Amino acid sequence: MLPLADLRLKASLFSAACLTMFVCLASSPAQSISFREQIAPILVQRCLACHGELKFQGEYQLHNFEAMLKAGESGEAAVTPGKPEESYLLQLISASDAGERMPKDVAPLSTAEIAAIRQWIAAGAVFDGDDPQAELVSSVVWKHPEPPAAYPRPLPITALAFRPDGQELAVSGLHEITIWNTADGVLARRIANAAERTYSLAYSADGKLLAAAGGTPGRLGEIKVFDPVEGKLLRHFGSMTDCAFDVAFSPDGAKLAGCGADHAVRIWDASTGKSELVLKDHSDWVMAVAWSPDGVRLATASRDRTCKVFDALSGQLLLTYSDHGQTVHDVAFSSDGARVVSAGADQRIRVWHANDQGYEDKEMKKKKREHIHEISGFGGEIFCLRMDQQRVFAGSADASVRQYDADKRNQLQLYAGHQEWVYALDYCPSARLLATGSLDGQIRIWNTAEVDENKRNIATFFAAPGYPSPAQNAPAGTEVKP
Repeated sequence: MLPLADLRLKASLFSAACLTMFVCLASSPAQSISFREQIAPILVQRCLACHGELKFQGEYQLHNFEAMLKAGESGEAAVTPGKPEESYLLQLISASDAGERMPKDVAPLSTAEIAAIRQWIAAGAVFDGDDPQAELVSSVVWKHPEPPAAYPRPLPITALAFRPDGQELAVSGLHEITIWNTADGVLARRIANAAERTYSLAYSADGKLLAAAGGTPGRLGEIKVFDPVEGKLLRHFGSMTDCAFDVAFSPDGAKLAGCGADHAVRIWDASTGKSELVLKDHSDWVMAVAWSPDGVRLATASRDRTCKVFDALSGQLLLTYSDHGQTVHDVAFSSDGARVVSAGADQRIRVWHANDQGYEDKEMKKKKREHIHEISGFGGEIFCLRMDQQRVFAGSADASVRQYDADKRNQLQLYAGHQEWVYALDYCPSARLLATGSLDGQIRIWNTAEVDENKRNIATFFAAPGYPSPAQNAPAGTEVKP
């Protein structure tokens, strides 16, 4: 069985075959040069790996704009505003000797890229970002290619989300988000300018905003908020050096939380985009975030085999749950906020106290008893969870979707029909609809209130615009393949 890291790589390679990488720079003296749009993308992709905040050579750091202007161990500044020929950065990237030229041991920058940097320095090396001390990658405005007009094959479904009224479903695509009618599985519209792959989607409670987290493995992660009707990009919440895996609005819609492969959890003001907290308590990828119902706490799941609960206002770590022992893929609060459910590579759903239930034994040693119980019965890793009241919905690598009573631990329903890993799901309480998406690109929508199992699956389709899907409106129980 492939680990989640391989799944993400598999999904990325699937999509990479369909596109050409982004950011083409062709500047002329008549054009103004934007640091955010034209210079920062070059530095992030070609220079940051060897000149970051923690790993850097020659004492040169480019992790933020302020660091770029400081001298390295040679005593020369990387950039001298207004004087390109005196700027050490330009000398290094344009050197004719391959042994001296930067970046080392890889293809040199293109003529157009070097010309753009030269022109930007000559114009005064102007910074047009918000904060010169912010991470360089967070200042970048990436230009993504257009999505394909028609998909030759479906892509793995890595994210989906119901609009709060349940009438539409947002689904991950290739450099886009697709919106589908839930009643019949018909494509409603397409939203472009998204990351290569989208790993999480979340609507605001009023349905007026759609947040997306995604990126390109090892290169870029970003979180954006769109108008889901017009498709307009409303706010870019900054980029990161690797994929963003999850995003979630606080219950009141005032804050946005995100996490990713850079080990960090971030909280922003949803209306202004201002960064409020950056939490770096995990030691590996942070796979998922979940708000408590009152918006006061934030639960996380990580590849470091732990879950954590933080105070969402102060950032204080409240507790660490470490009973899984393997990668934890998803996490969710109970409706009363008293419990947390989490699941992952150990093929179990674990239910635990959301507050530190610590006590001291006779020797006055601190003990913990967060664990309540676990739910087993899966034949593969559990990738996704949703919780409503005491009901837990879970999707697994065994191609199943199961519904359990979190208190009694008994299985209430089995939603069968997928032929591949079920990697994404969402539940809409108001409409009592469940949407599930699998590695082969198939979407199934279920009416959980339907008593007759043969009528429960109300729509099945492949979320690939232009692909002649044999699954469109397939009868319940029909096996369909791409």
